[in-house]
Amino acid sequence: MKTSEASTEIRVAVLGEWVPPQLADVLALQRVEEPETAAALVGCTADDQATQQLGEGFDFALST
Repeated sequence: MKTSEASTEIRVAVLGEWVPPQLADVLALQRVEEPETAAALVGCTADDQATQQLGEGFDFALST
């Protein structure tokens, strides 16, 4: 099901320098299952995350 409001990109914010190794597996699976939807990793600091609302710069965030 496709809608005109659906985004064609998933933006994942990674807070700090640690990136979970399983994230690569999840992104690879996403690429296989939904190749038309791009996934982008966005590096940011805790200060950046505090000033941005979810949806403005990324769809979800990971942190330690």
